[in-house]
Amino acid sequence: MLPQSYHKIFRKHLSEQQYLTLEILLLLIQAYRQVKLSKLASLFPQPIKYESRKRNLQRFLGINKRFLRLFYGQLIEKCQCNRVVG
Repeated sequence: MLPQSYHKIFRKHLSEQQYLTLEILLLLIQAYRQVKLSKLASLFPQPIKYESRKRNLQRFLGINKRFLRLFYGQLIEKCQCNRVVG
């Protein structure tokens, strides 16, 4: 999924709950190839109503926007390298 160095950085800068949310989001995106918030909210394994899951994901992505932007380019590069090599 992600290099171990990314896991260390994410764990350092995110709370445990934020880290788990990010990990689940990445797994969902990889499995379903969807980045639409509505689709991710419907698939997200959280025992609350759809609208609440959607709001939680919006809040999570909004709060961590700057942090995620730092790694976005590196994550895309890593995925593309894996696709070319694998």
